[in-house]
Amino acid sequence: PPWVYGGFYEYSNPYSPHATHEWNLQPVSWLDVADVDKGPARVMLTQAIDIAAGGFFTTALMADGTVRAWGKNDRAQLGADTNGSDRILPGIVPLTQAIAVRSGYEHAVALRADGHVWRWGGRFRNQGEAGTCDEENETYPPVEVKNLERIVVLSAGGWHTLAIDAGGTPWGWGWNDYAQLAMNPVM
Repeated sequence: PPWVYGGFYEYSNPYSPHATHEWNLQPVSWLDVADVDKGPARVMLTQAIDIAAGGFFTTALMADGTVRAWGKNDRAQLGADTNGSDRILPGIVPLTQAIAVRSGYEHAVALRADGHVWRWGGRFRNQGEAGTCDEENETYPPVEVKNLERIVVLSAGGWHTLAIDAGGTPWGWGWNDYAQLAMNPVM
């Protein structure tokens, strides 16, 4: 059966003579061709109240305020060490009291009930999805984003994140090469 990839890339069958191998993508699960044709399938998770798809991973907020993640983990985007820890099934991200979760391409963010934002995972070209522009490594476990309070809305893009505080002020951090943060100077 084929391996199925989504997100920014295409479906690929590694047994096909036309397979696309130059990305060196690694499968995390198998799907039978007949299953793909049937449409959506149930994710092996219960009590989820929010869910966000990242580059090759997914995060979910549980009813008890905890977070689960599964998929590729080469940049600590599952909130865990990157030592071969891709997950087929949802695993626990060490974070509690979350009320929203969002996923970027290689990073994830969560809004906690106290209005603070926590993030984990990698960065693209050292552009600071953690809220700074000087970090060198992926972040796990989750860390609090500095200088943000009373956040009520949260959104994650490819390699940037945006938030709105209780006063209606938008905040942004991360990659800004195309002015996606609507600010100057470009980080």
